[in-house]
Amino acid sequence: MKKYVPVIMCILLWGTSCNDKYPIDELPDDTTPPSLTYPFLSFSSTKQFITFGDTLNGELCKGYWFEMLDSNQNVAAAASGIVTGIADQTGGAKSISVKYKANSIYSFVYANLRDVQVDINDAINPGTLLGKTGQGGKLYFQLIKNDNEVFCPQTFGSPGFNTAIGQAISKHNINYPSDTIAEPCSATSLPR
Repeated sequence: MKKYVPVIMCILLWGTSCNDKYPIDELPDDTTPPSLTYPFLSFSSTKQFITFGDTLNGELCKGYWFEMLDSNQNVAAAASGIVTGIADQTGGAKSISVKYKANSIYSFVYANLRDVQVDINDAINPGTLLGKTGQGGKLYFQLIKNDNEVFCPQTFGSPGFNTAIGQAISKHNINYPSDTIAEPCSATSLPR
C-alpha cells in the first residue's frame, strides 16, 4: 500500500492544480450563443405581437411583447439556464432573469409574469414552467448579451421556435390587419 500513496498523492495534486487554474467565480466568459428551442407560449393563441425593433407605446421594443387571447397561459423556458433574479414589477407582476450558463455572456428576461414557479439559483431546461402570463395575458421576453446589447430572439431560434413565432405574427395580422407584421424583427441587435 505504501508504494501507491505517492501515486495517489500525485493524482490528487494534479487534479487540484487543474481546478486552481480558474476559481469558480473567475471562470472565463462563455461566448457560446444560446439556442431557443422551446416555444415559451402557445403562440397560436396570440392576440397582439410587437416585434423586436418595432414601436411599443412610443418606445423602441427591445424584445418580443405578447398579448395572448388566454389571459391565464403557462409560460415556459425557451432555453436552458440558471435563474439569477426575480424582481417585482407594477401591479404584482414579476420578471425573471435567466443566465444561459453560469459564466455565459447571454441572458434572458421573462417579464410581466405571475404565479412564478421557480426560485433564484434553479437550473432550468427548455420547457420548464416559469409561471403564467401577467394581467391581460401579457408577456415580455428579452435576449441580452453582456448586459448592454439586446438581440432579436429569432437570431438564436431553432427552426421550430421560429415557425412558432410565425404563428404569433399570423395571429397578430388577423387581429390587427391595419398593423401588418412582415418579419419577426425589424433590427438584429440594439443597445440595451
